Amino acid sequence: MRVAAIYDIHGNLPALEAVLQDIRQTEVDHVVVGGDVVPGPMPRETLACLLDLDIPVQFIQGNGEREGLAQMAGTETGAVPEQFRGIVRWAAQQLHPEHERLLASWPKTLWVEIRGLGEVLFCHATPRSDTEVFTRLTPEDRLLPIFEGVNVPVVICGHTHMQFDRTIGRIRVVNAGSVGMPFGEPEEVQYYYPFPLKPSSEAVVIPHRGNFQFRDEFTAEKLNYNWVFLRTPREKWYDLKSRKDFLAMQVRPESCAGNMNPSFLGHRQQHLQGSATVAIDFSPKAENEKAGLLIFQNEQHFYFLCKSLEGNAAAIQLYKSGDDQMALMASQTLNDDQKAKSVYLKIEARGAAYAFSFATNPDEWILLQDNVDGRFLSVRIPDSFVGCMYALYATSLGKPSENSAHFDWFEYSGNDEVYK
Repeated sequence: MRVAAIYDIHGNLPALEAVLQDIRQTEVDHVVVGGDVVPGPMPRETLACLLDLDIPVQFIQGNGEREGLAQMAGTETGAVPEQFRGIVRWAAQQLHPEHERLLASWPKTLWVEIRGLGEVLFCHATPRSDTEVFTRLTPEDRLLPIFEGVNVPVVICGHTHMQFDRTIGRIRVVNAGSVGMPFGEPEEVQYYYPFPLKPSSEAVVIPHRGNFQFRDEFTAEKLNYNWVFLRTPREKWYDLKSRKDFLAMQVRPESCAGNMNPSFLGHRQQHLQGSATVAIDFSPKAENEKAGLLIFQNEQHFYFLCKSLEGNAAAIQLYKSGDDQMALMASQTLNDDQKAKSVYLKIEARGAAYAFSFATNPDEWILLQDNVDGRFLSVRIPDSFVGCMYALYATSLGKPSENSAHFDWFEYSGNDEVYK
């Protein structure tokens, strides 16, 4: 599939028409419009041109659309420099209510599956912001935290109106430049970038196919790029330094059942037969404090195996997500000897069912619940996220907490018959 990424058009209809002519001549299969279609001199006409394309097209929202929507709602954010506010205000006045609904419907980021590359992330400026600025010269050490937890091989961005193609960590980052207002020294616009990527010189840490095991003992200075956040973190709620060879995770009010960034680090379930296991040191101080291992499909469909309190007793609990709150499926209290030790939690995938176990001795597993229906985690909506993630997760369920959970290691194992 050939994908064209066009960014920062800014209402420049003649420039857009020239680019679209080139796109048609090169037989592009799919177009991604990367934000800042507006403001600009011809906002309605530019939107109409894009919506009239005879090629499948998807949009993401840029800071231009965000500021335009604020103007249409009668809000002055103050984020736009004074010299540009009149332009934003005028462009917003040219748009109609149907345009407002259209712009508001565009997501901030977009993932597109491209054959030969896998998932490619499209964002306006960076995965976490529509206004962060960086160029091909920005030092990599300043950018690594921005792209930490982004588990894709390629990110396409824009916003600065300056094209570049660089690598940040293990991620190839391509800035598509600007259709309507390119910045920088005059030069020939680069429309094409070579794909697929050149083979990396680094050893593959996690295989993409076959049966395999992956183990993270959290001994590195930085989080492994394999881990996936649930939405972009606005604060750092984990660390690898406060306790040597452990991942410390804050127990926070945010929950994976809402539209927020919880204390959640995910690893994709890549096999129908396999397991995920964690070793966790956690002393809950209240019944609402819980930490452990998720199998997660989306905010309404997950199972949570955790350590918590039941009355005043430490317990291992299994929850199922519900409409308003989680439902307790199984629970077993720990005796005095058990609660003083680290706990091992395991979720086993067995085709269409899961099994949930725990141990205080890794050689003596206790089955908490068997044959749990995996169909509850199946995809129900076309084009939604396909598959599940195992996740390290801690929450205080909406209440303040100063507690932390410490994960000693995580191990993933896949054992599908088709690969034997």
